[in-house]
Amino acid sequence: MRIQITSRWTPKAIFECEADSLRDGVQLAVARGADLEGANLESADLRDVRLILTNLKMAKLQGAIPQSGAFLGNDGCGKMPFSVTSACAEGFTGSIASIQLIDLVQLLTLSRNNMLIRVGSPNGAGTIYVRCGSIQHAETESLQGEEAIYELLRWDGGRFETAPLPEGTPVTIRKPLEHLIIESARIRDEEFLVPDSEYRDLMKEIRRHIPVPAHPSEQLLEIMDRDGRTLNPAKELQITDVFDTGDPSGILCSVLDGEDMFISPLKLLALREEHPLHGIVATYKETHHGDVSAPACESLNR
Repeated sequence: MRIQITSRWTPKAIFECEADSLRDGVQLAVARGADLEGANLESADLRDVRLILTNLKMAKLQGAIPQSGAFLGNDGCGKMPFSVTSACAEGFTGSIASIQLIDLVQLLTLSRNNMLIRVGSPNGAGTIYVRCGSIQHAETESLQGEEAIYELLRWDGGRFETAPLPEGTPVTIRKPLEHLIIESARIRDEEFLVPDSEYRDLMKEIRRHIPVPAHPSEQLLEIMDRDGRTLNPAKELQITDVFDTGDPSGILCSVLDGEDMFISPLKLLALREEHPLHGIVATYKETHHGDVSAPACESLNR
């Protein structure tokens, strides 16, 4: 039968093939080197699928069925982005290469298990505490809580090990993983954005006016509806931050809808005509031709 792996935000097919099941389709996509960024793999059976070199950034993996073997193996070039060197009932140890810790954490939290993830790298040592697939605490040699997880998510290379989660672990982090990933990207963006970036001046000006009231465009309403979230077109939203992660959609915004937060491209938000930013944002929208069908909107209230 015809298998389609679609974007989580649009009906657009990221990969198509003839296969007996979605799992077989994902295996074929991996074998062919398909880019699965932003793919909708919700509730997919990923057992025995080798995802070690697959780009799963912003993929929808809620309810997916993982297996440790799904993420381990050789890339065919004698290199293993992360390899298990020992395993037992208490956990496993391995090394990381060619991928960032942020990708490894996403894969390990898929199981919704309780665990410690201890990490050692040239950057230092740290520990991530996971309960039911959610990060509840993190620490490095000098940081605790959110500051620690933002630091850890920047690391790549090194070694890791998992272990059972001890009783009495403090809860210093209450944000979902998707929020932590986006905030980490924003912090990294602020640190490494070059002075001649095309968005630097505009983002600086927007941040001067934060929070910025805005309304969702029709396209944003459709995208969020497909992701199972309904926005009230008449309700005013608040842009609480902006950043550039290199996403094809251009400038991304952290948007507050009541008590919930989500990520949206600036292009999909409308400012009131009387707002002082209306003119420069309108000019940005006219001149920016990024692909908003690419991974762009991300709900942070899961």
